[in-house]
Amino acid sequence: MDYSVIKLEKRDSIGFIRLNAPKKYNSIDITMASEIIDALDICEEDDEIKVTVITGNGKAFCAGGDIGFFNKHLGGSDEPLKEVFELAGVMALKMKKLSKVIIAAVNGAAAGAGCNIALAADITIAADNAKFTQAFVNIGLIPDTGGAFLLPRIVGSQRAFEMMASGRSVDAKEALECGMIYDVCPLEELEERTFELAKKYSSGPLESYRALKRLMFESIYKDFERFLEIECRLQTELTHTSDYKEGITAFIEKRKATFSGK
Repeated sequence: MDYSVIKLEKRDSIGFIRLNAPKKYNSIDITMASEIIDALDICEEDDEIKVTVITGNGKAFCAGGDIGFFNKHLGGSDEPLKEVFELAGVMALKMKKLSKVIIAAVNGAAAGAGCNIALAADITIAADNAKFTQAFVNIGLIPDTGGAFLLPRIVGSQRAFEMMASGRSVDAKEALECGMIYDVCPLEELEERTFELAKKYSSGPLESYRALKRLMFESIYKDFERFLEIECRLQTELTHTSDYKEGITAFIEKRKATFSGK
């Protein structure tokens, strides 16, 4: 596949998947999700790649779903929206099932699906300017990309509910304190710190890491695949609500949404 919105690079034994649509803050649409999935498959199959890093070019890691894409299909067919929701789930599941260690290096905004990509990594390092937001409620939706499955297992059910129901931003300091991420560093050190950690794991007992990831999947994430099917169905149903239409319109018009509860 020829990539248009990501870059896949190899440096030593590290595979770098770089989200590369900085003008759109690396937001997720069908193309972005499909290219990430393809790059994950390549990282899995390439024996020269020992560790995979996911990061974002520009000022943001990933701003979540592409609102322009959602607005384009507002009131239209379910199929394009359902496809992007399904692909988001495939992406998260593939990250958890990948046999190689995945490190997310988060710079700037990690909102919506971007936040959940960071949660789906094995280890997440954030720059000190990182902001994590479960922003879905702000447009009348629920978390996708596995967020409502992953976040409660990391921070606990009540804290996760508050984050998802409020749609507020969590800064890097709070994310570290509640266990959402592994480490925080100055923005200018993020690339080097991530590479050092990736090199450490690339020279470790790779078969042990593979077995560890499989064991953790069996222990914690066994029902993830079935959950993602339900997530996609409910998310698609919510795109028919008045609150979703109001949320998208308000975002485009740069105003606060006025929800009717319908």
